[in-house]
Amino acid sequence: MRQFLSALTLSLAIAAPAMAQDAAATRDAIIKNGAQLNGLAQQCGNITPEQAKTRKEQSRAAIYGKGADSSGFDALYDAGFNAGIARIKSAPDGGKQMCERLKALQQGPAKK
Repeated sequence: MRQFLSALTLSLAIAAPAMAQDAAATRDAIIKNGAQLNGLAQQCGNITPEQAKTRKEQSRAAIYGKGADSSGFDALYDAGFNAGIARIKSAPDGGKQMCERLKALQQGPAKK
């Protein structure tokens, strides 16, 4: 039993940093992808710049909570937001299809 507990403790000690890195990578991906969608939405005219700013702050609060260290958030968010705008501007059709898909996503699934 003692060997089992030692092995378990060692496994957790080894796995903990990897799990923390995975959590940070997941958080960063959520920030970037959400920001990219907001960039697309603003570029498509679905939200105003003011609404985009509000969504940014809502994202910060939802991910970090009040008073938590959110350093790095702005850089991640802004990179994602700008990537969304660049993506739609570089689309061959001027982003028309992307805007249509985004609008359909925002409306939710079609009702039967």
